[in-house]
Order: sequence, then C-alpha cells, then structure tokens
Amino acid sequence: MFGINGSNVIRECVRLVLVPASTNISSQVGESGRGTALNELIGAVMSDAGARAQAEWLVENEATMSQLQTRVRESVEASTDIQTSRINSRLSSLVPNASVALTTTVPDWTPKTDATVTTDVTIDGVTNDVSKQGHGIQRAVMISMFQALVPDAELTRDNHVQADDEDEAEANTRLEEELARLPSLIICIEEPEIYQHPIRARAFARTLTELSTQLGAQVIVATHSPYFVRPDQFSSLRRFTLKDGQTEVSSTSPAELSASTGIPVEKISKIVDKRVPTEFSEGFFADSVALVEGDTDRAVVEALASRLNLALDVKGISVLEVSSKESIRIPYEILHALGIPAFVFIDGDFLGAKRKHPTDAAKESSAHASHKAATESIIAWLPSSVAVQGNLPVLFGNPTVVASHFVVWYDDLEEELAAWPSFDAALVANGDGSIRARTKKDLYAYRNAILDADMSDMPDTLKSAIEAIAAFK
Repeated sequence: MFGINGSNVIRECVRLVLVPASTNISSQVGESGRGTALNELIGAVMSDAGARAQAEWLVENEATMSQLQTRVRESVEASTDIQTSRINSRLSSLVPNASVALTTTVPDWTPKTDATVTTDVTIDGVTNDVSKQGHGIQRAVMISMFQALVPDAELTRDNHVQADDEDEAEANTRLEEELARLPSLIICIEEPEIYQHPIRARAFARTLTELSTQLGAQVIVATHSPYFVRPDQFSSLRRFTLKDGQTEVSSTSPAELSASTGIPVEKISKIVDKRVPTEFSEGFFADSVALVEGDTDRAVVEALASRLNLALDVKGISVLEVSSKESIRIPYEILHALGIPAFVFIDGDFLGAKRKHPTDAAKESSAHASHKAATESIIAWLPSSVAVQGNLPVLFGNPTVVASHFVVWYDDLEEELAAWPSFDAALVANGDGSIRARTKKDLYAYRNAILDADMSDMPDTLKSAIEAIAAFK
C-alpha cells in the first residue's frame, strides 16, 4: 500500500506534506532533491518531461548512437587486448601455464536527463537565491508551493488530450475518471507564525483558511499564536494539554455550547465572531484565564498582581476583558468547554442605580431592579466554590465575596479602590481627581496610582482577590 513492494496506492489517494518548524526551510524550497517540497511540486513533471525528450532524441539519433557504441566497444577491446598480453607475459614467469582473460562489457550509453531546479526570489527588483532570503520569505515561498500542490481539476482538464483511438464520449469518460482519482492533499504546518511579522502571520492564517476550503485539501496547523485562531475555523480548534502523563484533546462548537447551556446558537456565534479575532484568543493558550468586565478592570488586576509580586503571566494566567457583565457567560462557557479554567470577576452594582439617578426615585428603583436581575442571573451559573473572604452563597447587596473560583464585588472595582487611602491620594497627586468623584475612568491613571500607592493600607478584599486568582488552577 505504501510502495514497499508494489505501487504506492496510498500516494495515489492522498498526499501528506509536512512544513517543519525548522531553520533549514531553504533546503526544502531551494533545490529539487529527493523528498523536498520543490521535488514534490515539480519532480514528477521534470521526470516525465526529461524521459519524453530522451525517448524522442534516441529515436531520431538511433544510427548515431549505434555508431558511438561500436566505436567505444572497439576502442575498449583493443586497449584491453594489449593489457592482457602484457599481464600474461609477466604472469608466465611467475606461474607457468597460467593466464588471465580480461572480458570487457560496454553498457548501452544513453544521455542523462536528470534536470535540476533552483529557486530564486526577487523582491523590489533584487534577485537572490532563496537560501539568502529571510526565514519568513522562505516559509512564504514554501506555503505558496503547497498551495500549488492542491489537486487541480482545471489543470487536469487543460492537460487532457483525446487519444487517437477514442471518440469524444470515451475521452470525456476518461477525463471524469481522472478527476475522480485526483489525490487529496493534507498539509501539516508546524508553527506557521515563526519568523513572521504579526500582520503577515494574520495574512498567512487567512491564506491557510482559504486553502482548507478547496476541494481535496486539508490544512492542519500546530501553533502557539492567537493569530491562527480564526472565528470561521473555531469549530476546528483542538486544544492539546498534558494531564497526569496523558494527552487530553478538547474542542467545542456553537452548536455544542448551545446544547449544553441553552443559549441560542446565533448568540454564541455572534460572540465567537466578535471575540475570537481579538486578544481573547490568547486565552486558548493560557493555563488559566481571569475574565473581567472591562479594560480598566484588566489594568487594575494586572497592576495589583505586579505590586504583590504575583505576576499572572509568569503563572500562565491570562486576564481577558469581555466589555460588560452581561457578556461574560459565553466566553466563560467557551473556555470551560476547551478545558481552560476560568476565574470570574463580577460587579455586584448595588450602588450603581443611586449614582446614576440620585434625584429620580422612579428611575433609581427601575435601574436597581435591573442591576439585581443581571447580578443574580450570573450568580446562578457561577461554579461551586469555597469562600476565601466573605460569605457564600452570594446575595445581591451583600459585602464583597472572594471565592476560590470568582470574585463578586459589593458594588464595583472603583468602590473597592476608593477604600484605599494612598491609592486615592496618588490619583489626586497625579492630577486625575479623587476616585470617589468618578470624573473619569482612566486605566493609565489607575495603573500609575497603583504603582505609587502604599501597599500597607491596601484593602484586604483587593489583596485576597489577587491572591485567589494567582492560586487558581
């Protein structure tokens, strides 16, 4: 089946090509040696073309070839006879009645047809051998070659020629059979992001996605780059992890998530399209993830962790913002389905309505009810957890709860920071006003104030929350 003792049946059905994560890419695309990508691309064409030209020339020059063979044989035999005589004249003095015979064999001589191909690349008018190009260019050339390797029905039709002994219907039937026998192509690319600028990596990801949609082609990519996690390929994502010495593979899809959560497929797909192309994809490569409502929360959590010498990235923890409390559920479910532990930070928003409508009791009451419903909706699906600070179960309006899998602030993060005197003083000193005034929500001002604040008067809730996420697995 693999050509060890007969024809390579597997190769006629499917061709698998590996693009390794190596620095020796030029050897694959620069010369048409055995087993190289360039040979895979044009080796068979070169061989057929050379053999055809050789056969045609031999027919045209049969008399010349015969004359050459005769001259070579006669010359070799004459030289051999002389040397045979010289050897025997000396041998007879050493071993009487002994002699040697030198028999010559002149093989049929045919011209060689082993053509070679090298690859030159021209960029901005400057031409160099591919081995002298950067690794990014080399890999781009290689991937372009593999795109050309895709079984092509159009090329098959263009090369199809009706034989002299068949009519048009027979020729068409033979063409359809040839098209049906076109081998599928599987391209396995190891770390396509290496040596690539970010924008080119994204372009590669798009190109590979388009290649994978072609009939008879499949692309398998092993990557550490979020650029290659695309929303239109989300259901094809596989996450490999090692647990207790065994490899675990996780995957999901909008349909599977909908079936397990009851959330409509359309809503899940919308979040996938919105979130996956952004930095959210970084979470797929993390050991665990902390989900926060906004970019200010993210900046504060990361700055606090740094001040407490609990750098989250060193621990493999990625902090991701999801833009709002209502948007946190689906990202959580996506990460959970892919086997990625997710820690959740939630604003209870108990004082939000009063801040927004301080003089309108009716609007305040309506907004308060809305905050209560939204908070309780999230509390309902939060995972089972152990209290670190505060009391479980979580109730709307209760003091901040820090648990092993989540934090629910009594109101919001600003309210917690407002209880940190030296932070507020640093914010005022930097010209940003007291946090209690809530005149603006500036993540850079918050981060700088955290870096300048005295850690000794930091509220216990903030410290416990950061320690909980740092310990989360």
